[in-house]
Amino acid sequence: MEALEELYERQNNILKNRKIIDKLPDKGKQLKEKLDQVKKELELRQDIKELEQNMNMLTINNESTDVLKEKHVQYICSIEKSPKKERYKPFSTLVKEKEHREKTTKPTQLIPLAESITLLAEQANKLPVSNHILQYTHSKCIFVPYF
Repeated sequence: MEALEELYERQNNILKNRKIIDKLPDKGKQLKEKLDQVKKELELRQDIKELEQNMNMLTINNESTDVLKEKHVQYICSIEKSPKKERYKPFSTLVKEKEHREKTTKPTQLIPLAESITLLAEQANKLPVSNHILQYTHSKCIFVPYF
C-alpha cells in the first residue's frame, strides 16, 4: 500500500509539472490514466482495510447457546444418542436373519429427537379419534351368575 501511495505521489507531481507534460506526444493522457488506476486501487485497498477493521470489531451473539445451558435441555441432549450404523455383512445377513428370526428379535431402532417429536404429535392427533370410536363400540356388560 505504501508503494502505491508513493507511485501516486510521483505520478501526481509529474502531472503538475507543465513543462514535462507539454513535451510528451500524448500530452500526459497515459499518465492521467495510470494515475486514475492507481487512485482506484488505493481506494479499493482502503475500503478493504476498513472492512477488515469492522469485521474484527464484530462479535457473534448466539442466543441459542443460552437455551442449551438450561438443565432440562442438557438432560434431554445427554439422553439422545445417534443411531448406530451396523456394518454390512454381505453373505451372512439374509440367511442368518431368516434362520434366527424366531429365536431373536431385532433391537429397537433409534430415531432422532426431531422425528420422535413429530411422531408424538401425529399420535396425539389420532388419539381423540380412537377414543371417540371406543365410546361407541363398547358393549354392555351382562352379569351371568355361575351355578
